[in-house]
Amino acid sequence: MIRILLLLFPIFAMSAPSIPLDDGHELVVNNHILVKINGKTISVIDVMKKMDFYLNRHYPQLANSSTARFQFYTTTWRETLNQMVDNELMMADAEAKEIKISEGEVRQDIQERFGPNIMTALSKLGLTYEEAKKMVHQELVVQRMNWFRVTSKALQRVTPQDVKEAYQQYCEANPPKEEWKYQMLSIRAGSREMGAQIAGAAAELLKTGDLPSATEKLKALQPPESLAVINLSQDYTVEARSLAQSHREALAALKVGETSLPIEQVSKDNSVVFRFFHLKDHTLSQPHKFEALANELKENLLQKAVSEELAAYVTRLRQRFGDHALDIPPNFEPFVLR
Repeated sequence: MIRILLLLFPIFAMSAPSIPLDDGHELVVNNHILVKINGKTISVIDVMKKMDFYLNRHYPQLANSSTARFQFYTTTWRETLNQMVDNELMMADAEAKEIKISEGEVRQDIQERFGPNIMTALSKLGLTYEEAKKMVHQELVVQRMNWFRVTSKALQRVTPQDVKEAYQQYCEANPPKEEWKYQMLSIRAGSREMGAQIAGAAAELLKTGDLPSATEKLKALQPPESLAVINLSQDYTVEARSLAQSHREALAALKVGETSLPIEQVSKDNSVVFRFFHLKDHTLSQPHKFEALANELKENLLQKAVSEELAAYVTRLRQRFGDHALDIPPNFEPFVLR
């Protein structure tokens, strides 16, 4: 069994939980008082217990991996600490508002979280029953305060008109998308007349064959002295907005699977080119309908509103009860894996 060691600051000596870890590493906890708020202190151990409480509920499979827990601790301890400070401020606000949570509510929540073997589950987390009661009680109070001070206000802010405007913005960012997939046979010759003659031969070949086979036969029919350039393009997949107007006009006259008659066009160098267009696919994707997105759009707006209301609420709390500075030494690393 791997044990968690504590490197204790003498004046902050505390007892540490003994938690079994099974991946061959040793997780060292540098305990330290991190903040004092409303007559209470929050230490590294307190933060770790809070994170363990979260892990047990959401990621119980990580309970016995010191490596996974170390990674979780090091990436979330500061955020957890800040949340714990905010929660203490909310508790102070709840006390002023006389918010009450019954013993029965706390007991039921603990039973739902830890099942029938509550004491065994808490022992694995290094928590006493009283510590678990305190954490659950605080979570329930914070949830209730969040509803009164944050969620209820966010719900009032998001109106049906807001959702419609969000959909309009979505449509502007996601206009209908039209794509053409096609292939071209291009014929260039020494003169327009010669090009037209070769294009006529190609048209005859296409009556009994596809574009690739017709191209090969057409090339084989050319005499050695011919100056004609016969080229079969790769498959193109092009959005309508990027498609040349002359190409679009040629493709619009075709059904999927059809090949056009030779079309005389003038290329960029002013030479005459005869082209056959073969339409392989044509798709038109419309943005999702309002009914399909309404709930998602509303949820996104609510999340944004909740985030803004929560930030404003915490700011008010800090102004009302005081902004408590964290007492963290420079370059402090609360957790070390070895």
